[in-house]
Amino acid sequence: FIPETERNIVSCLNFLFRFIKYIDIPVFLAVLSWCFQKMFTLKFADEYERKDINISLAMTKNQCNNMIEQTVPAAIIMSFLFLSVSGIKGVNAATKGKSIVSVLTTLFHLLTCFLCLGILSVPFLQLTQGLHHQSAMAPARLFIQPWSFVQPYGFSNGYGLFRRMTGVGNNQKYDANNQGWAGVPPSIVSRPEIILEGLFAKNNSWRELNFRWKPGNVYDMPKQVAPHQPRLDWQMWFAALGSYQHNPWLINLISRLLDGCKPVAQLLDEPKLASGDDKLLAIRANLYNYDFTRIDSEWNQRIPGVTLLTEQKRRRDQWWSRQFNREYLPVIEAGNMSLQNFVSSYGFTSMCSYQEEDKCSRLSKNSLVGKKLCIFCSLFRRYRLFWTPIIAMLAMLFFNYTR
Repeated sequence: FIPETERNIVSCLNFLFRFIKYIDIPVFLAVLSWCFQKMFTLKFADEYERKDINISLAMTKNQCNNMIEQTVPAAIIMSFLFLSVSGIKGVNAATKGKSIVSVLTTLFHLLTCFLCLGILSVPFLQLTQGLHHQSAMAPARLFIQPWSFVQPYGFSNGYGLFRRMTGVGNNQKYDANNQGWAGVPPSIVSRPEIILEGLFAKNNSWRELNFRWKPGNVYDMPKQVAPHQPRLDWQMWFAALGSYQHNPWLINLISRLLDGCKPVAQLLDEPKLASGDDKLLAIRANLYNYDFTRIDSEWNQRIPGVTLLTEQKRRRDQWWSRQFNREYLPVIEAGNMSLQNFVSSYGFTSMCSYQEEDKCSRLSKNSLVGKKLCIFCSLFRRYRLFWTPIIAMLAMLFFNYTR
């Protein structure tokens, strides 16, 4: 009786897996079509010619929040459900091999996936105020404690997406006869950038401080950053949209650079500051508007205020053009007591950790494993080994293929 029952269960599971395999793509397309229909409105710009289609947002903020509160809990529950089904299938396949090691390994992978999925679902609670109190979000609330434990390591974070890129520039007033093309206004949108300038001790001269990723030198090519998110460079762009009074972390950054804090200097592309071979006596900041340079073409000639590159200039590889906007921050000298008071008033500590082990000791006082993990992640970030696992995997695949 028992073997017959097991065969029936296995047969039902196999049928269920085959059924899911064939319907997952149609279900996904159906859900995607339904979401598009609910969120957007399609309308012909010219009902007579029916050529151009205008797409507009059909939902209000409250309607969008209601849709989120309906779909997110269902998506999280379905994720846990599909993970459970996949786990049962994996355990079933492992038991056929009659190897206890294989079964334990599968169970370990299953528990790890459950833990990761639960931790990653916690930030969804912050999407709307009503999500946190829904009973359907109970699976996510169960993992709030593990999520709080791994937060210092940046394991899971919320994410916000801009509907359009924020920039500066005005294309509302333009000469339609001499500017723009075919009735379309010219693209006059730049991005504001804060340029820090430092007074170096060795040469006693001012020079711009180089960052690893954000625009600075107009001859530096834009860098590919995916999948790494350069947090400091990203925050610098946000600070450029406001003032330093609303971004006290920027003043704290300048304070650490003037103190010669090596871990902070390593965030910049300044090897001498990071190694301690040179130091800063003062820092100031100016705000510029950055835009891409344009090739000298008939189209670009009708865009006012842009930098056109002739064939001779293009050989110098000038990627950016910039215009001075205003002074962002006056000169701040090292040892300035007003600077220290300003930083302290916002709760920033004046201590600079010169060793990664100090930081990890403060984050993981009662966990030896957590401390070792923190040290490993810190070294991983310091030496920028983000691509090492991918390179190692490709090398193993190449070795297995050529063997």
